[in-house]
Amino acid sequence: MRWMDLDLDGIPVVSENDMRLAPVVAVRQNVYPVKGRDLTVHGGKTATALRIVPLPELGSSRLRARRHGDEDPS
Repeated sequence: MRWMDLDLDGIPVVSENDMRLAPVVAVRQNVYPVKGRDLTVHGGKTATALRIVPLPELGSSRLRARRHGDEDPS
């Protein structure tokens, strides 16, 4: 199971007067602290385990460049 999906092409976001594509990442797990064990990851039991997070243009443009091999990953 993949825990994160990246959509750099974007999903449609509609405002009053226009529509644009917003790049997003979908995170499908819960991460929480457990005393004595650091962080624990759980696949989630409910729909709230799925979070859609918009990416800023700087981050998405760097990820696009890295995907196409135009940027050094370090």
